Amino acid sequence: MASLGANWMLNDKMAIGAALFGNGGMNTDYPKPIFGDPNSPDAGVNLEQMFFGVTYSIKLSETQALGITGLFAWQRFAAKGLGMFGAMGMSSDPADLSGNRHSISTGFGFRIGYQGRLLPYLAIGASYQLKTSMSAFDKYKGLFAEHGKFDIPSTWNVGFAFDATKDFTIAVDVQQILYSGVKAIANPIDPMALPPAFPDGQGGFVPNPKHVPLGTDNGSGFGWDDILIYKLGLLYKVQDWTLMAGYSYGNNPIKGSEVLFNILAPAVIQQHITFGITRKINKSNELSVAFMYAPSNSVSGTNVFEAPNQQTIEIEMSQFQIEVGYAFSCK
Repeated sequence: MASLGANWMLNDKMAIGAALFGNGGMNTDYPKPIFGDPNSPDAGVNLEQMFFGVTYSIKLSETQALGITGLFAWQRFAAKGLGMFGAMGMSSDPADLSGNRHSISTGFGFRIGYQGRLLPYLAIGASYQLKTSMSAFDKYKGLFAEHGKFDIPSTWNVGFAFDATKDFTIAVDVQQILYSGVKAIANPIDPMALPPAFPDGQGGFVPNPKHVPLGTDNGSGFGWDDILIYKLGLLYKVQDWTLMAGYSYGNNPIKGSEVLFNILAPAVIQQHITFGITRKINKSNELSVAFMYAPSNSVSGTNVFEAPNQQTIEIEMSQFQIEVGYAFSCK
């Protein structure tokens, strides 16, 4: 996913920056109707998120700086193969549940950050991003809780950088992503609330007094927990070269009891390993290449709509990424 950024100095203490970058997303595509939708030969979702940010930063002193960023967020989403939940009366809006084209959502948010040098060899950084309130996915009001709302969760970061030598830096960071503030992501699946009725044992059905269909304020979601991520980074400079390596570990947001819906979003990766290299071409230009590998991780649990221990579901995910970047300055 491409990203762009630029920075302009207003004077020797203030600057304005602008950046366009991806916030990740999720894509799954199963070649079979895993949820039993007779109108779709396959199943899956596609979520894409982009941010455009404008930052104002100011130097508070020679060793401290503060910045605030206004964010415009854009996202689009599509799902297929979920029509059976509507046919069974489990959605508040079956027409806006599955099989529609991409639906677009936008919103605004803010991020504030601080950077300072506590000692000549020790720096600190911290940031907080508010939850980004997004407009609803109109074509999927019958899927996501709060009638299609899919906000972007708040996050915070704190990190330290230690200059072991003038050429070697060690950095440690802690980040938390607060999924619990977004109902579409955090609400657990409730198999006793989704069905509109239950068999009465005499060939008929009785209404479910606790019926809470998909798409309502308290409708079932993906059941994700908040996560903490711990990061370690190393940076070493050799003449015109900069070598970088990193490792991160985070707890898993998905419990075994939530695997059914998370077939669509199996974000169970806990570790990331990164390597990068930057070559300074001249005073104004540099070229960077980075590689990321996320080892495979899996979570298993039972199908909550089946009898206990009748069906076990396992979701697994791994990733790799290659990134190329070019930076230049115009003076």
